[in-house]
Amino acid sequence: MRVRVADLRGYTYIETNVHIVSENDFDYVKTRLRDSLGRDLDVMQISSTELVAEPLGDMEILRLRELKFVERVGRVDSQYESSRLGDLIEYLRRNDLSPVTRISDFSLRWRIVQALGRPRSLENIVLLRDVVEDDSRIILVVRPVASEDFQDLVDLFHDSYRGKMLFAACDLSSEHETVSCVRVCCALKVRLLLVNPRARFTSRKLLLEFKKLSSLCKARTFRDLGECVDWVKRRHGKVTIVGLSMHARRGEKTLERYVSEMRGETTFFFVLGSETWGLSPRQVELCDIVVRLGPSTGVPMSVSESIAYVTHVVRRALSSSN
Repeated sequence: MRVRVADLRGYTYIETNVHIVSENDFDYVKTRLRDSLGRDLDVMQISSTELVAEPLGDMEILRLRELKFVERVGRVDSQYESSRLGDLIEYLRRNDLSPVTRISDFSLRWRIVQALGRPRSLENIVLLRDVVEDDSRIILVVRPVASEDFQDLVDLFHDSYRGKMLFAACDLSSEHETVSCVRVCCALKVRLLLVNPRARFTSRKLLLEFKKLSSLCKARTFRDLGECVDWVKRRHGKVTIVGLSMHARRGEKTLERYVSEMRGETTFFFVLGSETWGLSPRQVELCDIVVRLGPSTGVPMSVSESIAYVTHVVRRALSSSN
């Protein structure tokens, strides 16, 4: 059903935790919503996981939240055309609202973040969601009915512990692996530094995803590892540089011991080489220690898999030392 964005103020925003992709899925969801309320409900779909329903009372909205496939429910507070972005920003500032953006247009999202910064508070959270109709783009401002509904959308990008973790990926040449690295760093809330990236994005979709995720994980690009190491030391003071190689004689037990002994006293800076050959001799000599992941034979992993694995090793060492 086509969404008419001209009259959505006051309507109910429903986000599901599954994709609604077929007519059978949509019919089932409508039936379950109707059963929950005990009456028919006018529902429109704005994406595979988002619905807009007719205006509902607070108690009706709370009943919808009890459905397992309903993740968040809110109310459309106001809406702005993308050409009136300045009015939207002024409205958010005037009402001291902390926005979380679900805007698909990267340039619009970036302009809002630049003007307002990232949300730092769990108070007065609102969700910004854009809906495209014909050639126009309408940004909806959605307020949660229950405040905790949107709290987990506020990404404070906190450090995993007092001492920080940073990752440098050197000489990546695959666009898919480059995007995978920024994906996993966003998920793990760790910062990614790209050293001499060689990927040439032929897919516009991957390029847009890379730009969006790079801003979230604060990715930064350097010409060589020496320049990157100097920047990290200037920013973070005491740094332990850990090279990761499947051929190293020291295993992850050595890393766990370092983490336990130096907890909170250093920034652990993990350096990973290219997808094909790993680290070069010149890069290894810039590291304080070199360790392998897995058994003594070494386990070949992609760069993104190594980032996820070593993050698990570090957090396991921290939890066991508590």
